[in-house]
Amino acid sequence: MRQFICTLCIFFIASFGLYWQNENRRHLEKAHLQYLNEIAQSEATAIERRVHSAFVATNFLAFEIKQNDGAFFDFENYAREVINSVGGISNLQLARNGIVSHVYPRAGNELTIGNQLLVDAKTNKEAKLALKTKQLTLAGPVETHQGKVAVIGRNPIFIKNSNEDVFWGFASAMITVDDLLVSTKFSQLDQRKYAYQLSRIHPDTQREDVFVRSVSNIVEPVITKKINLPNASWTLTLSSTNTSWSKQSNYLLNIFLGLLLIYGACYVFLKPNIPKKF
Repeated sequence: MRQFICTLCIFFIASFGLYWQNENRRHLEKAHLQYLNEIAQSEATAIERRVHSAFVATNFLAFEIKQNDGAFFDFENYAREVINSVGGISNLQLARNGIVSHVYPRAGNELTIGNQLLVDAKTNKEAKLALKTKQLTLAGPVETHQGKVAVIGRNPIFIKNSNEDVFWGFASAMITVDDLLVSTKFSQLDQRKYAYQLSRIHPDTQREDVFVRSVSNIVEPVITKKINLPNASWTLTLSSTNTSWSKQSNYLLNIFLGLLLIYGACYVFLKPNIPKKF
């Protein structure tokens, strides 16, 4: 009878331990995913806001062009002030009739001068879209002449002439992806034990194009967030490389406790009765 009771106890303890382990695992994973979701949402929002705020600089350039009825102004000094004010911008450009004529800073960007944005196969798709929609469009990520990866916002400028909007050209702002990640503190995720990547669907190949990735590999579970930008959408994929909450460590602890309970139950129920002496 005692062996039967001991067997029932072992079965009960094992069943309860398995149930408790599964519930504990589910709770830990839910809490972990919720925390990852908050981190991912915060980083995605920071990138989205930073890109939009940086491209506001093109509105300042467009306003000056319109104020001067299409005439050039002191572009270099004005662009310097805008970059110092907004921050995080690699360069500003003006392209009258779609041909880049001004860029600041000029040093290191000389090859940009003369680019025909509406003709060059590397730039005409987004430039034509901006011209058609009369709205700022995003080009990239693309590799610059300096070998860096950058995104470029192109803002079409229209001047009033006899109550008609006449296309003047483009005001553009370039942001390198490295500067973008530094300004949003996104680059600190590696030190905080997170694995991540930024990707997009390439407009030409329609395949996933990963243009930023962490040193560590992404592991399950993961969280993905969309980053909505002008005429583009990026995807942030985030996971944690911190395994302190992992299933293995919890299993080992629970197995130890379960064996301890089973040993105690067997000791009590299988302990032989020793008759007392009177």
